[in-house]
Amino acid sequence: MVAEMQAVNHSSVWRGADMARREDWIVKLDAAEVAELENALASVKARAIGIPALDKRDFPLPRLAPKLADVLQQLESGRGFALLRGLPVTRYSK
Repeated sequence: MVAEMQAVNHSSVWRGADMARREDWIVKLDAAEVAELENALASVKARAIGIPALDKRDFPLPRLAPKLADVLQQLESGRGFALLRGLPVTRYSK
């Protein structure tokens, strides 16, 4: 007996054409959020905290944290991807 196939209905099931018509997967960072990120980065650098020792408490992002929590939820339980816009990547090294 062959089991009947059922359509999967979940936010992780998408097509590129569908995403091209939507923008809810694009996360725009504003100037204040970028400044908060850069301040946290400067603080970590000033204290010479390396990545292995870096902890959430060392990198406070009170304004940006809720937005990043939403991104994490989408990555882990939602569509599986997000695009961050507004981060001036040319300012940073690896």
